Amino acid sequence: ARRAVPGGGVHSCMVSHIDFTARGGTLHASGASREVRFALKGINWFGAEGKGAVVDGLWARPLGSYLDEIARLGFNAIRLPLAVDNVLDNPEVDRWSLTADDRLRGLRS
Repeated sequence: ARRAVPGGGVHSCMVSHIDFTARGGTLHASGASREVRFALKGINWFGAEGKGAVVDGLWARPLGSYLDEIARLGFNAIRLPLAVDNVLDNPEVDRWSLTADDRLRGLRS
């Protein structure tokens, strides 16, 4: 596939996609000439829907630590409840909410 890029040039790239379907009570993903059955195993990570505007726990451990543990436990989906006000206002996250992960300080929700 070819697509236009800023400045008027053209960039060639391969575009791949995955089609998701549900049949007989199971989920299937197909693409690149094969189909596989898969299951979603998800968790909720609360906090971003509240006044703090960020997932809870980043004051205790870095983000990567949580993500590594989530993957290690076999989860492949994370549900992040959000507050519309936090999405629209995009507030800066309080520095105390991020004390365990300096890389995130100064970022907005």
